[in-house]
Amino acid sequence: MHISIESAFKNFLETDCKKTKKQRKMVLASKDSEALHQMRVSLRRIRSVFFTFQSLIPKKVTKDIDNKIAMLASFCDKARDIDVYIETYLQKKEGLTSAQKSLYKIALYNRLLA
Repeated sequence: MHISIESAFKNFLETDCKKTKKQRKMVLASKDSEALHQMRVSLRRIRSVFFTFQSLIPKKVTKDIDNKIAMLASFCDKARDIDVYIETYLQKKEGLTSAQKSLYKIALYNRLLA
């Protein structure tokens, strides 16, 4: 069975767009760090699909889409950085110095904004 290039592009894109949408709902509902990570992965795959098929799609069509995906990915990256910081350095709340407790509160506050 042969699949057309157009069908392959459409299938890859639909799959990752659905995953991104599902993960977005989970991220917004719970601030789930794993959902955020998976959303970042899906966004990266979407950008990779556009890159892979770039010779077949006019640049003017993909430029705006890629810019929007890159901006969304940037927001996700910032939130993920905060999640990793919290998980790595501040997960264990007992025994933290007052400075570490302050950093923890700041990190949590920024995570809520992300």
